[in-house]
Amino acid sequence: MANTAPSLPREARPGDRGMVPPGKMQWLDGGLKLLVPVLLAALLAAAYYFGSFQAYLQLFSSRGYASFLPALGAAYALLMLLFQVIRTVLWACYRPYPLTQGPLPSLTVIIPAYNEGAMVAQAINSVAAADYPADRLEIICVDDGSTDDTWDHIARAGKRLPHLLKTIRFPVNRGKKEALYAGFTRAGGEILITLDSDSIIEKDALRHVVAPLLAEPQMGAVAGNVKVFNRHQSLMGKMQAVRFVNLDYLRASQSLYRAVVCTPGSLSAYRREALLPILGDWRCQTFLGAPCHHSEDRALTNFVLRRGYYT
Repeated sequence: MANTAPSLPREARPGDRGMVPPGKMQWLDGGLKLLVPVLLAALLAAAYYFGSFQAYLQLFSSRGYASFLPALGAAYALLMLLFQVIRTVLWACYRPYPLTQGPLPSLTVIIPAYNEGAMVAQAINSVAAADYPADRLEIICVDDGSTDDTWDHIARAGKRLPHLLKTIRFPVNRGKKEALYAGFTRAGGEILITLDSDSIIEKDALRHVVAPLLAEPQMGAVAGNVKVFNRHQSLMGKMQAVRFVNLDYLRASQSLYRAVVCTPGSLSAYRREALLPILGDWRCQTFLGAPCHHSEDRALTNFVLRRGYYT
């Protein structure tokens, strides 16, 4: 699991009131798996009791032209409700892959950073402190032309961890895609992991995120379970926390048919042989003739899926 904090104050540290303890987070996730199906069942029961379904059927039975749009809306609502029921069942059935007891692959964790300040040091430190063999771990941190003190924190981390951390500094800002590309092309690991510079991983996160790749040779990419670090520090943090829970819900349901449509940049793992052949196309991707600089994580996932790998 990674905790991400786009608006985290620079002085905040793990253990602050903004960070939900791992045990409590697991309890909340388990509670949601019980609460959501119960609420959905209650919604369906209420709809049946108050005659909502009969109202939809009456719209379908009308032959007047004026009823076409309402009937279309009713059909869409019923289809989305059915889809939501199926997705909820898949989500409730999701179980994480068990951790492997065999030899672990070599990892390269790539951290792109831009004007992140002291937070980037926390991201690096959380990877360095992970429960993963140090001789199988490599970190590459890319300063994407920051104009604040981000590079100072990266450079100090490099002096503390010379055996573990490689640093790259762009003279000007080139964008997250270019920063990731620089890390990918210099990585030596069998598994390449992306981590945002405002994210902090739990100690066992690396072992968990590689588990599906070890269990299934055709698995090309794995999405991490991301929660908001400072969810209790502002209204925006609370709103973002709800959004991230919804994303976790979507990815867990998509995992059941092995087609997660977006492995997030905040924490994802990629099989090397699934990633390297597509980097050129991904880097030069265009839309209506213009270069694509946004949604680089979703685009990367689509390229992996297109090659026939699962996610």
